[in-house]
Amino acid sequence: MRSAASRSALLLGLAVSMLAVAIPAAWSQQRTSTVIRERLKTRPDDPTLYYYLSLFEIIEGNKAAGLEALKHLEKIGNGFLPSRGTAFDSVWTDSTFQRTRRALEAKLPRVTTARELFKLDKGVIPEGITYDPVTRSYFVGSIARACILRVDSSGTVSTWSKPGELGQVLGLVVDAKRRRLHAVSTTALAPGGQKPVNRIVSYDLDSGARERSIDVPAAAQLNDVTVSPGGDLFTSDSQASAVYRIRTTGAVDTLVAPGALPGANGIAVSADGTALYVAHSTGIARVEIESRVFLPRLELPKGEAVSAIDGLYSDGATLIGIQNVTNPGRVIRIHLRPDGRGAERIETLLSHHHPAIDEPTTGVIVGRTFALLATTQVARFGPGGKIESPETLKPPIVLSIDL
Repeated sequence: MRSAASRSALLLGLAVSMLAVAIPAAWSQQRTSTVIRERLKTRPDDPTLYYYLSLFEIIEGNKAAGLEALKHLEKIGNGFLPSRGTAFDSVWTDSTFQRTRRALEAKLPRVTTARELFKLDKGVIPEGITYDPVTRSYFVGSIARACILRVDSSGTVSTWSKPGELGQVLGLVVDAKRRRLHAVSTTALAPGGQKPVNRIVSYDLDSGARERSIDVPAAAQLNDVTVSPGGDLFTSDSQASAVYRIRTTGAVDTLVAPGALPGANGIAVSADGTALYVAHSTGIARVEIESRVFLPRLELPKGEAVSAIDGLYSDGATLIGIQNVTNPGRVIRIHLRPDGRGAERIETLLSHHHPAIDEPTTGVIVGRTFALLATTQVARFGPGGKIESPETLKPPIVLSIDL
């Protein structure tokens, strides 16, 4: 999830930004571009670092250096494309920038096959979505209205949660086996001067009753949630760069310590249930659940990007991820190696060329299709809960992509 009035402001300061939390507090006395250049000494072929280097050189006023970094990215990286609403706006009319951007875009596959499932009211500002296969209902979390909506099999939309029982709703997951719906509820997106409240709220899918609310007091801003085969929950903390485990008893454990995974966001349990994949600012980590040992980044084919993924989902021997920072928005399938510690190839399932793509965030696997929250405009939801330019909001759109 990304939030606030502009992407540049987001990258520079807001807690929920995937990129802002990629810069640890220990670096705060140095220019961000300097820190990234230090990282490049040990990861000289990392295209994601060059994307961020370009962005931050421009933010820091070094436009020539930023454009040079972008030109190098065009030579070594696939899957990147600077977007409007970021610091790249300041060089948008520059001929060098435009030539480089066109070259980057030419490397992106054009994949636009998808059908519209449903639309929601303009003011919803959705971020999370999940699906109950028993009732064939979708559940969508609203940031702006602090509620969960249900879209039943006939397409009828109703409010699932009760007024006042949730903060801003981000990640959602259905545990169909145990008939539970779990939701991330946070007050960190619209701070009111008090310590944010972060909790996982659980509902009975059949009665609609709220069954349990588990506070995670150590969290700065919970973001996504997933469930293990045994019923344990895992939730990411994007601001603190941590991951927590909530056992079926309600006990909360720290699975990944704060600061370890900058921008921790989408999470998915491996097919065999032994590991957790966590999307973060510069890649995807693999965490062994019992030992808590983790690999910071999956090994990738040269030049490929799985950075800045929002929603992340396990589908057999593959992962499905939704990017919305280093690219205007695309859905990718990551074909894992047999050992699960790297990717054999990256496949585009839907590209930014689709007209409904406007800050896609999360999705859910439904049979052999993928339901995508394609139009969310989450960056319109600013501090204090105000929506920027509400009169120009678009209806949120959910698309279906064949798998």
